[in-house]
Amino acid sequence: MFQKCQVIGRQESKTAYDIAGQACLEADIIIEEKEKLFLSLPMSRDEEALKRAWRKAAGQIAEKLVEGKDVALPVLGDPTIYASVGYLKEELDRAGFETSLVNGIPSFVRAASDAGISLVQGKEALHIFPGISGAEEALRFSGTRVFMKTGKELNRLRNGLEQILWEAQQHGEKEPEIYCVEKAGWKEKSLKIGQDALNGENGYYTLVIVKQGRES
Repeated sequence: MFQKCQVIGRQESKTAYDIAGQACLEADIIIEEKEKLFLSLPMSRDEEALKRAWRKAAGQIAEKLVEGKDVALPVLGDPTIYASVGYLKEELDRAGFETSLVNGIPSFVRAASDAGISLVQGKEALHIFPGISGAEEALRFSGTRVFMKTGKELNRLRNGLEQILWEAQQHGEKEPEIYCVEKAGWKEKSLKIGQDALNGENGYYTLVIVKQGRES
């Protein structure tokens, strides 16, 4: 993909770009030699601001496509899971351009690997949440619950987790397994398990996996 594309998109946070660049270098592809397209895809709760940014970025990509150039935009994780690139694709599809998505490894899949666990087995359900909104209710779901991008809001999730642990202890039930993973798959990754997962500060790239307690 990166080899055939003449233009490489890059966001303000160049993390995905740097990771892609290292992977390409190992495959003897030097993306630094390719044309760069700088795109502003802010992390904001302002929906109108986000829509304006997506439209502008899609327009920038469209200009390159009209010139006959192919554009690749590296992202973290998988482009089909809570990724801004999905909105860009919709804009470009509506404009009649040909687009494609190349799957990656979702952060929660890599986090489970870092923690040395399976996410689900048998008939267990897997629930993915983009943040911690409604965490108290979500924690009541059976199966495995994944809370992505918890970061600085982990304190709000912590209260619900402590309540769940307390109830399990009071009723003599198997406590849920808790894993807090920051920067899954990176050299700087951090893993906390059980009660330790509820302590300390965490960065933006933090997710929490809560597995239903099972008897050994």
